Amino acid sequence: MLIIAELAFHGHAEFDRLWQPYFLTMNTKKLTKRDIIQRLHQDGDLLYRTVADLVQGVLDCIGDALKAGKTVELRNFGVFEVQMRKARVGRNPNRPERPIQIPAQKVIKFRAGKELRLHVKGQR
Repeated sequence: MLIIAELAFHGHAEFDRLWQPYFLTMNTKKLTKRDIIQRLHQDGDLLYRTVADLVQGVLDCIGDALKAGKTVELRNFGVFEVQMRKARVGRNPNRPERPIQIPAQKVIKFRAGKELRLHVKGQR
């Protein structure tokens, strides 16, 4: 999976050959885990279950690292990190006279890498 990301954001011809036709024919504006699994299965010599386990393994690895408070850096793609959002006072729109205490909580932030930003802008 990480190899696909590396190919994608280096303007690699193999990525364009395999993935661009797929992205152009998608009927929705979202790419699901199932779409990724099916595409990798169709283009490779791996069984569907093997590809599904591989994709799930990558996602589990990222999730476990974030749960442990680690930063996940995928070169040329972006950085996932856990940050603390501080406690604050909020308002219920149905009862604006009663303030609500919102506790501090962990949130996941994503910063796109330079290569990804250029790719999305169409400059790569």
